[in-house]
Amino acid sequence: MNLKDACINKAYELYKQINANNDLRGRTVDSRVATVIFMASRLVDQSKPIEKILQFTECTKQELSRTYKKVKELFPEQTQARMMASKVAESCCNTLKLPMDIVQACKQTADNLQSLSAMEGKRPQTVAGVAIMMVI
Repeated sequence: MNLKDACINKAYELYKQINANNDLRGRTVDSRVATVIFMASRLVDQSKPIEKILQFTECTKQELSRTYKKVKELFPEQTQARMMASKVAESCCNTLKLPMDIVQACKQTADNLQSLSAMEGKRPQTVAGVAIMMVI
């Protein structure tokens, strides 16, 4: 799956916490593993699509969703991964295959828009889109 060591360690830590508390009785091991991999990858900024995680486990999307909701109730502090507009802007620019100087300008513009509260209350995707349009 090409996970970083930080992601693997975080997933292991989450899995140990879940098993120590015995909170997910009745859930399959695959659903637990898929859930902690999904959460850990988001927490260390290496998000993986659910479909890719499901390819490596014998778990359904519905089962993963149920397990994730339960874990989110148990550990609300672990699910507070915040999406930054600059990361969204960088990802979009890389998808569009823009030059590196434009990517840096888009990231800086997105950071400035957020820090100046010019677009307060807007989703990071919206701020990133505006930043890209401003630069291009």
